Amino acid sequence: MAQWRWLRHASLAVVSLVGLGLLAGCDVLGAIGLSASKNPPFKNELGLMVVTPSSSLNPQMAQTDIYTHVSVLTATGNKVILNAKNRPLLFEAYWCPHCQRTLVALNKNKSQLKRLPVLVSEGFVPGTTLAQAIQLTRQEFSYFHLSDFQVYYIVNSHEVSKNAPNGFPTLAFMSQGQMLTLTGEHTLSVWKEALNQAK
Repeated sequence: MAQWRWLRHASLAVVSLVGLGLLAGCDVLGAIGLSASKNPPFKNELGLMVVTPSSSLNPQMAQTDIYTHVSVLTATGNKVILNAKNRPLLFEAYWCPHCQRTLVALNKNKSQLKRLPVLVSEGFVPGTTLAQAIQLTRQEFSYFHLSDFQVYYIVNSHEVSKNAPNGFPTLAFMSQGQMLTLTGEHTLSVWKEALNQAK
């Protein structure tokens, strides 16, 4: 439990000289390396690791094939392949304060967005069952009154490092023929611009 407490309160802060903002996201690599056998319970973490969201749209070029063949599970256990060329994908973890604040902001302002991203819920300890992942994500959605998001699940820790190597939340989207990723907390105007320009 102490290890997961460290994980939930640890953050990977990536200082970027591109733009003016600080990018902050939860450390996904820490989740993979932990030997904890149990996921922490869902908690409202909105007040933890508070940062000033980046006000710069500063996406990074990404390896296209990683985000055009994202293997996920539906809530009914069916395996499907998602493609960020078709719709933006937002990789998030229920225990990540940066993700929680991002989801709350997107949900509150969804009428201003051209589209909502497809959510890929991950960051679970190895051995997590789909039923456990669904329960934790549903607790998050219920607590924050999140709605209208299409949600898929990854319970394979290897996939986590591939999809969100710089931390949670990570948005993968196609823009002007390029696959891009945007990691960490951003202002609503940045999320809006990224989602509106996504193919």
